[in-house]
Amino acid sequence: VVNPAGGAERLLAAMGWLRAAQLALAAATAGIALVRSGVVPGGP
Repeated sequence: VVNPAGGAERLLAAMGWLRAAQLALAAATAGIALVRSGVVPGGP
């Protein structure tokens, strides 16, 4: 039997990690875009 409270906590934790990964991906994409556009030196 799965504890509903534990399940909800796990679901919230998974959502939090997903959100963090999403933000990290967005930040990386923005950083790459800045480097590619020449705003930040040191890009390819």
